[in-house]
Amino acid sequence: MIMHLGAILPCGILAVLQFVPIIRKNYLPFHRINGYIVLTLLAVGVAGALILSRHSFGGDVSSGGGIYGLAFIVIGSALMGYYNIKHLQIEEHRKWMLRAIVYMSSIITQRIIMIISAIIVSSVGGFATAWYCDEIAYTLGYNDTKIAIHGSRECVGGSAPTRQVLIPARMDQEEPIQMASALRTAFGNSIWIAMLIHIFVLEVYFHLTPKETARLRSISYQKQLEAGFEHPGSAGITSDRWGDADPYQPK
Repeated sequence: MIMHLGAILPCGILAVLQFVPIIRKNYLPFHRINGYIVLTLLAVGVAGALILSRHSFGGDVSSGGGIYGLAFIVIGSALMGYYNIKHLQIEEHRKWMLRAIVYMSSIITQRIIMIISAIIVSSVGGFATAWYCDEIAYTLGYNDTKIAIHGSRECVGGSAPTRQVLIPARMDQEEPIQMASALRTAFGNSIWIAMLIHIFVLEVYFHLTPKETARLRSISYQKQLEAGFEHPGSAGITSDRWGDADPYQPK
């Protein structure tokens, strides 16, 4: 947990500076150095998240799959952005780095959706999650009286730590373990919903800003031409060189 939060929190703060126009324009060395720091922190933070995935909110398949899926699109986007900037493909670098940061920030939206989903699950009723006895004991401070009161008599005494017990999912402040069960129920689906929301909104933004993409590609063409790249305007990963788009024609 310390590894994950210790890296991802400063990563998120420093990443914001990468998109401040005055910094990119007037302090390019800082932008480059800060970019490497952000990528390093991102890699460490994602590694920490993957380590936690087996135990985070119960570590079920839905939750683990959501964490691994988010890690894949964040790291994949960051690598695409890095590759493109090394080839001076600025407009693609912008797109992929925006994707990496926007996808990463979906975890904030996920927390909001998770709480809303937990409230809905609690209102509907009939939901429960499986807890190991040692998880219940840890949550309740290894107090056998509390464990028995909260309906987990099978776990009293700590004799069967790997036994699983169903805990009702209810957002009841007087039943913290049931609140935790409700949040567990909502965690996996909320990751996927938040990811899809962020992906959709960002792609709409790209669709609405074609002039900025064209402006940056023109700059990419000039820089690649000056640097002696073999395919100026398309030295990075572009749809005309790697896909079926018409060849780029500088204006």
